[in-house]
Amino acid sequence: MVGFAAAITVEISTGRGLLENFGLSTPVPTVALVVTAVVVVLTAFFIFQSASSD
Repeated sequence: MVGFAAAITVEISTGRGLLENFGLSTPVPTVALVVTAVVVVLTAFFIFQSASSD
């Protein structure tokens, strides 16, 4: 929630979206797919790891 609030604050103060401040003004499907894959893999890893520790 703090990260979301920080992103909104940056967007309001600069008038640009958060990713535009890093030079990404248009969507990049490849980056989106890589980030999604990393999140899914890490989520699955931590779910299985916590299930096996019980």
